[in-house]
Amino acid sequence: MSLRICLVTPFAWSQPHDVNEHASGVAAELRRLGHEVTVLAPSNRAADLLEGRRALAAGTRAEVIAVGPAVPISRRSRMGVPVGVRANLSVALATGLYDVVHGLDPGLPSLSYLALRDAQALTVATFFSTERLSYPPGRTQRERLRARIDTLVASTTEVADAARERFPGDYTVISEGVDLELFRPAAKERTIVLEWRPAERPLVRAAVRTMRELEDWELILLRTKPLSGRPAIPRDLEGRVRLETARSPAARAAILNSAGIFVPPPTGRRRLLLEASAAGAAIAAPPGLAEQPALAAAAMARLAEDDDLRARRAAEARAGAAHESFAAVAGQLDGLYRRVAERRRPRREAEPLAGRDWILCDLHMHTSWSHDCRVEPGELVAHAEAAGLDAIAVTDHNAFGGALEALALARGRPLTVIPGEEIKT
Repeated sequence: MSLRICLVTPFAWSQPHDVNEHASGVAAELRRLGHEVTVLAPSNRAADLLEGRRALAAGTRAEVIAVGPAVPISRRSRMGVPVGVRANLSVALATGLYDVVHGLDPGLPSLSYLALRDAQALTVATFFSTERLSYPPGRTQRERLRARIDTLVASTTEVADAARERFPGDYTVISEGVDLELFRPAAKERTIVLEWRPAERPLVRAAVRTMRELEDWELILLRTKPLSGRPAIPRDLEGRVRLETARSPAARAAILNSAGIFVPPPTGRRRLLLEASAAGAAIAAPPGLAEQPALAAAAMARLAEDDDLRARRAAEARAGAAHESFAAVAGQLDGLYRRVAERRRPRREAEPLAGRDWILCDLHMHTSWSHDCRVEPGELVAHAEAAGLDAIAVTDHNAFGGALEALALARGRPLTVIPGEEIKT
């Protein structure tokens, strides 16, 4: 069974974002499974907006439709979606005739929220972050949105528990996914990658100190967001410890595919951990890392010194990531969509009144029974019939007599009279 699926992301398609990477990856795999998939998104790229306007004007289905410019949104944002963008979203949903509308991170004032609230199709909501659950702020609005959602999904059990507090229900946990073709083991270098996050400075300091013991290894502090600060690097380690910024998947793959070890901070991005695992890096993430950052440095040193252990951990990481590939995630979503689609009513193949003749009528007419009309009921009936009308509604001001008189005069004629009254005018 092929379905028409609409994925709606709240984040600018013109900028790298974890949710957009998920949408792009699973959309490609769902198409391989035979589904027709369209991504609706905002964008600040002029070419995207132009193509989006053309697709909406022509009523065509494209793989990605930019419905308008992006506006900044966050968990504290109260900025609404511009009226023009809302109108474009309504047109896209109406003309797409989708079987399923899937809103990504709808707990923000965004396209995803509006799509789930207004869609006429069956709906699925996926939450990716515990920090993106603040909208709508009012309980009544949240209950109204929850009533419109047919199936709830979360990327982790932690996110599911947090989302359940705001949007109660049963959640299916489905990974955000990873591209196994892009992230794959290459010739491994003696390189350690640690995700740089300003809040994790104790972990960074412990890892940097350990580098003095690992003389033939290099440490890359990987930054995935711009303007997120710079760590202090000792002068004696400046040749072996460096900061690199990689926002796009391709840029991260160029670093991670050849990395021997990856150190994830407790508050790090799960997507980066997935990518490092798929790239075949040994993961240094011992229990108790959040309380004792030095444990990660010790695990990092042990992996660096033991080639066999490092190779085993790398193989385990790659095997684990294989279960969370975009293909695997698309397979789970395929099953979920099919279960949801079983609830829908059969789509009408044709308009039920399409074969009937048109009825030409005027549903607001007066006679001399009204203070503002001098046409007698008989004259009105004769004129309507001569004009080719099939039906008229006689609605005099605060009077029913003219309608009854016209009804009696039309009896036996090819004209239907609908008696009515315009009350209190």
